[in-house]
Amino acid sequence: MPNVKRYQLLFLVVILSVISLGWTGGGPSPQRSTWEYRVVEFDASQNTATYVQDVAKMLSQQGIEGWELIHDEPGPQGRRSMMFYYFKRSK
Repeated sequence: MPNVKRYQLLFLVVILSVISLGWTGGGPSPQRSTWEYRVVEFDASQNTATYVQDVAKMLSQQGIEGWELIHDEPGPQGRRSMMFYYFKRSK
């Protein structure tokens, strides 16, 4: 039985050490990021034949410039042919 208690105590010390390191983060906290945002709108009603290629080119260009797509949605009622693309990037 004494070996079992020794292992239990060792296990408890290891768990508490891991918890305390995780709780404090193990170091200084990172600085808070600031973001800038961009909204790009596309109208699919003008030329649907090249719409997909145009969107792909636009997305690639935004990526080259450091923008990350965070959301896309169709336009409001009455403007359903519109698509809105929301981007963010670190300042």
